[in-house]
Amino acid sequence: MLILGLTGTNASGKTCVVRLLKDTGFSYFSLSDSIRDELTRRGMEHSRENLRLIGNDLRETFGASVLADRIKENLPANSDVVIDSIRNVYEVNSLRALENFNLISIDAPIEERFKRANQRGRNENAVDLESFRRIEDLEKSQVSTAQNLSECMKMADYHLYNDGTIDEFYQKINLLLEKLRPV
Repeated sequence: MLILGLTGTNASGKTCVVRLLKDTGFSYFSLSDSIRDELTRRGMEHSRENLRLIGNDLRETFGASVLADRIKENLPANSDVVIDSIRNVYEVNSLRALENFNLISIDAPIEERFKRANQRGRNENAVDLESFRRIEDLEKSQVSTAQNLSECMKMADYHLYNDGTIDEFYQKINLLLEKLRPV
């Protein structure tokens, strides 16, 4: 059983990694799904800002690793797993307790990520590149119960940089999978 965690900047290609892994038989879990459930329960929009605010609120209320701890309770026993949306160092530390856990960071040039974010049609709360950059700065907090993507990315076992075509990115992912699943 292989457990892969994904962290990385907004619109860097994490969903592409998830899609490829699911196509190869991985079970999928997202820490953000727990936050989305809470937003729905509270009658709030699923915007990027609300995800950040409510995620931080859940961490403050129930402990900094709460999202990862909740996911761990539901992981299948004998299946490869991908866990998306890891944004806090305590989440990383909680998941590191799992056998065969590997953290992968994903990044891409900010201009490309801004373009992708606008194309995917989610409520990103950023109308221009500068506001996109300001929102990202909020996701790099040093507060223990907040998002800290920079530190999570530093903790990664493997780093993927998505600066080419989708086919080139898939090739990078497949090469990493070959490394993690030797024949």
